Amino acid sequence: MRRHTTSRWAGLGSLVFLAALVLCVAWPETAWGTESGVRVSGEVQHDLVISLDGDGVVANVTSYHLSLAGDVTGTGWPVPGSLYISMKGEHDLQSGSGKLAELDEAYVDLYFSGADLRLGQQVVSWGTAYGLNPTSYVNPLPNPASSGGAGLPGGAGLELAGLPVPAASAAMYPSWGEVGLVAVLNPRLQGVPIPEEAQAEILYRVAYRVAQQMHVPPELVTLSADHFSAEAPESLADRAECAARVGTRTGNWDIYLSGFRGWEDHPVLWVNATPVMDPVTGQVPVGLSVNPNARYRRATMAGVAASCTWGPYTLWGEGSYAWPDNVPELDNPDHVAFSSNEPYWRAVVGGDRTFGDSGETYLMAQYMYNSSGSILTPYRFVPGEPGARHYLVGTARWQPAHEHELKVSGMYSLSDSSYVAMPRYTYQVTQWASLWLGLAFSGGDEGTDFAGLSDARSATIGVKLTF
Repeated sequence: MRRHTTSRWAGLGSLVFLAALVLCVAWPETAWGTESGVRVSGEVQHDLVISLDGDGVVANVTSYHLSLAGDVTGTGWPVPGSLYISMKGEHDLQSGSGKLAELDEAYVDLYFSGADLRLGQQVVSWGTAYGLNPTSYVNPLPNPASSGGAGLPGGAGLELAGLPVPAASAAMYPSWGEVGLVAVLNPRLQGVPIPEEAQAEILYRVAYRVAQQMHVPPELVTLSADHFSAEAPESLADRAECAARVGTRTGNWDIYLSGFRGWEDHPVLWVNATPVMDPVTGQVPVGLSVNPNARYRRATMAGVAASCTWGPYTLWGEGSYAWPDNVPELDNPDHVAFSSNEPYWRAVVGGDRTFGDSGETYLMAQYMYNSSGSILTPYRFVPGEPGARHYLVGTARWQPAHEHELKVSGMYSLSDSSYVAMPRYTYQVTQWASLWLGLAFSGGDEGTDFAGLSDARSATIGVKLTF
């Protein structure tokens, strides 16, 4: 029955992908598509991911992204504007999982004199750094370790795109610089952005720590649940978030000050440990029952970001400081807490440049700091471990000809000497078709940042069609 279901969904998905491709290629040739100014674009992609540890195929994913953009000027709108809608979907033939169709972004832009307004589901990017932006507060980030490293296969790169949220954002342009304002409704409280499989792994580590702290053999510790959940507030006022940014140019530098009041991406986590008594005597403890608890919390954040071009170099720096609302349960001595009420810092500094007359070589390096712990998980598992983590990130790209590109990305933890590296070769077959071969490696002692990305040790063969 499982094989039949997988085959049926795979066939249906293939028909949808093919129909989307035909529609998008043919659309500009239709009279209505040409006269209306509507532009359709997208991509269809397939990735075959093979484990380097001998586990065979770990993912066999077909995915697509389809977008539609057009002007709304002259359609009755009182001001000039444009409309953008995008859909995406994927299906993993290996596991039989995936979403055939999912709304990505959907918004309308309105252009006023000296100001722009965007309404709808959108990504609000305020960062200046590469990959991780401490001052891009608005959009929750998918956790790269949330599915055992599946966010890293094939050396696709270290960039993490924020998840779109329903928001109203405005950008104003006074003579001295730029002002940005954002109001958001319920962006990240629609469910913990960590799959249940990853939650089970987190709670396994939680149980192991509790066993260590209470000097109990791990096999005698039982979890009351294999996942954790947090209730979102029901009030619309409680769900709301707001952010603001002010920017100006000083010499060659663009400088931005920003602030945010809203919810953290992940809930805080703590557990209650209850002794399990001998069922015969009712007195002698024979184990521990661990009950996980989670809660979303608000935080106030402030940050500064700067970037400049200096000769052939682009330089940037970005940092934020967060004051989370206090959760009393985290300071209760009867609980074992895996989150903290302490404020935390995040910072990134780096630079890049290109070489060659045609920019065929590109190099990027940056340093990342996170005072609250690992960038791969919001929770601390080792008693007494230092909270702050330091990372080096690098990317090198060489394009000897238009058809060929070799790119290597990697991240190294200065705190525990673990690493992840992702080389990738891409061949541009035509203007609209490309093939690639990517590898991903991780290393480090047990319990380090990147040692746990076992699924990231893989090779990926991929193909992409764009239109």
